[in-house]
Amino acid sequence: MTQTETTIQDTETIDLTQAALQLADLKTRKNAIDQQITDLTALILRHTQNGRYETGDLTLTVTAGNRTIDPVKFMTQFPVEQYPEYYELKPKALSKVEKLEGSARIAGCVRQGARRVTVK
Repeated sequence: MTQTETTIQDTETIDLTQAALQLADLKTRKNAIDQQITDLTALILRHTQNGRYETGDLTLTVTAGNRTIDPVKFMTQFPVEQYPEYYELKPKALSKVEKLEGSARIAGCVRQGARRVTVK
């Protein structure tokens, strides 16, 4: 066995040089594919509204990102001393606070997650 070969579980010999080259190539290809996925997703998001789209045998779904409370902004606008009913160990769920206070009043404290694309 040469210095660039090793035995895996005593049953298989691997050429480490070849394996390293193959791994590097796969990682490079993966990065290129990941970039293509990112670019194509961005293109879809720019040109479609949220919804389900039948695309032949596939269904393309574009959904809004999750809305969550921005804890720092929320605590500034609704101090725990004045609004203890809005707090647990962290701010309550957005839907609960919206029921108590209304969407418009807490709009400045809400973060909107990124839109998503899924294909099944």
